[in-house]
Amino acid sequence: MDSIAPSLVTAIEEASVALSMARHSLSLPIIPMGAARTIHMLSSYWGFIAISMHAGLNMAPLVRKVGRNLTGKVTILIMIAGGLYSFIKERIPYYLLFIDEFVFFDFSTPLSVLVIEYMLIMCLFMMLGAFSSR
Repeated sequence: MDSIAPSLVTAIEEASVALSMARHSLSLPIIPMGAARTIHMLSSYWGFIAISMHAGLNMAPLVRKVGRNLTGKVTILIMIAGGLYSFIKERIPYYLLFIDEFVFFDFSTPLSVLVIEYMLIMCLFMMLGAFSSR
């Protein structure tokens, strides 16, 4: 039950923000638009990390099994290093701590590279979740 609580809180936040931001289709001023955008950005990034860590907790036995041999250990280290590099490169800490109020995307970066970078960030937090369950 404890692992469900962060996901449930994130889902409730996202739902209330979505209703507030959908002013064109719904007229429900639950939260002011500026606050809704702020909450949406913060809860999206924090939710991404919480869900990734939760997935890592569930995948801990698999990560332990893969990490038994040298190839698995090297693969895990490459995923962690790539995730940490992408985490810093994409300025995720600035969004998590609300240092930057807007998300900046480099539109010259191909979509496939962006997806791979976010998958590496997800792998980073999955490994943190898997290693925290030991």
